[in-house]
Amino acid sequence: MTVRPINENVLAAVSKLQCDVHADAALIYGSYADGTADELSDVDVLFAIHKGKERHGYLEECGFWLDYKCLTFDQVREDLKSAYAMNHVPMMNALIDGIIVLDCDNALSELQQQAKALWNGGPSSPESRELYAAKVDIMKMVHNAERALARATRGALPSGLARIKIDQMFFGIVGRYQRIHLVWSSSVLGMYKHSRTHAPGLFSFLEAYGGARDDKTRMEVLHSLADSCFKSINLRKRA
Repeated sequence: MTVRPINENVLAAVSKLQCDVHADAALIYGSYADGTADELSDVDVLFAIHKGKERHGYLEECGFWLDYKCLTFDQVREDLKSAYAMNHVPMMNALIDGIIVLDCDNALSELQQQAKALWNGGPSSPESRELYAAKVDIMKMVHNAERALARATRGALPSGLARIKIDQMFFGIVGRYQRIHLVWSSSVLGMYKHSRTHAPGLFSFLEAYGGARDDKTRMEVLHSLADSCFKSINLRKRA
């Protein structure tokens, strides 16, 4: 991964919070690590501690909204082991793509290397890796939509901007849905079967989303579409 410089103001916000939680290590992941952050993005941060109280939080610091987890190193290791099975933004993905900004004794760097080794020794076929990548992308988009709605509910984000973000994530998942069902339909017959089997389901999601009257209902449709993708991925894994 190409390490991109983190905005100094973002680093200042993270540094202030890491003092409050007495972190032994800190890692920034998500959009601020991969260079895709925009004005609607918050900062995803993983703090790691050897001992102390675990906590999760969402707060504003230095003009940035920080979505943070403060976990013990033992919990990070446990989450890493179960990353494949859990339908949320996986610890493995955060460690692989994240940028370490604090690491007092290199313990977090060692976990990052373990995550990369697990990934390299994981799905061996291109199809399996495609499935895992699609699943991670969908998890991220669901998470981003949920956070946009949560911020709007708190009054931290105008409802119109939250709607834009939710729309972006929904249609991003639509793209992954199409890829999951089309990328392995290598023949004309396979494409035809896909159009008859899966296209009607996608149209029903689009119709439901277009008819939704509020963001809560839109989120329900988004979750249903994501669940449908996860089920399809699991079926393909067993095939």
